[in-house]
Amino acid sequence: MKKILILVLASLMLVSAMALVGCGEDETAKPTAAPTQAPTQAPTQAPTQAPTEAPTPEPTQEPITYKINYVTDGLFALYEGTFNTLTGFNDTDFWDDLSGNEHHIEYLENDGEGLFFEEGKGLYTNAKEVAFPESIVEMINLNNYTVELKLSDLEVLGANFATLINNHGSTNAGNDQFALFIRNSTGDIEFKNGSGNARPKKADGINLVSGHTITIAFNLEEGFCRMYSDGVLISEEVPATGMGVNLLMFVGHSQSTKSFAAYIQSIRFYDRALTEAEILQNATVEAGVSIN
Repeated sequence: MKKILILVLASLMLVSAMALVGCGEDETAKPTAAPTQAPTQAPTQAPTQAPTEAPTPEPTQEPITYKINYVTDGLFALYEGTFNTLTGFNDTDFWDDLSGNEHHIEYLENDGEGLFFEEGKGLYTNAKEVAFPESIVEMINLNNYTVELKLSDLEVLGANFATLINNHGSTNAGNDQFALFIRNSTGDIEFKNGSGNARPKKADGINLVSGHTITIAFNLEEGFCRMYSDGVLISEEVPATGMGVNLLMFVGHSQSTKSFAAYIQSIRFYDRALTEAEILQNATVEAGVSIN
């Protein structure tokens, strides 16, 4: 009996020992994945840009200091054919006012054939019109002014007239109240000034105009409209009314009945009527503008 009890106890102790051994075994650890490191991207190098070369500035003409040799008192606008920009001569498509009043002709249709500037001769026009700025009309309508025109190599093309300065043309429905022209039927140089006023006129117009300075001096208040050639009075009338010019004035003419060809050397506008002495002084100036 005692032996049986000892065997039972031994069996129980064996079972307990086996249970303890089973409990003490470690669980099989799951394999641990090595930490995945994000692939290192090689630093992107900024594209190398070729060095930009600074643009070469266009050459600019230095301003020119010039002297006006005409009478300057009352000079409203001055257009010179051989000194046609503020920096001297240039065959351009504009015409600068040299008086300092900035009444510039901002555009003219320089086509190299019927209208262009030629150094030493002036603006050549062959049945082409060059419009003056509106400020010229406004000044003329104050009824106290002088207009001076010098041209050369005049050729009459119009069937009826050679209209030198006008305010009515093929593209300008003006009222034709300012018209300095040569009438073909008589050969007279004639000036239409306003509506109904007597017109100064003189025979042998082509020879009085071509290569010479034609001057119109108008003063309604003092009662005269005078025409001069090279400073010599050739005709005078007494105006009864003012000018009343509408729309733009221009030099040259494109109408087939009024056209001409010539080199325009100088056009001057004054906001007063010059005296005879001043008109003669302007007519004898050899170079209207000179470089200081």
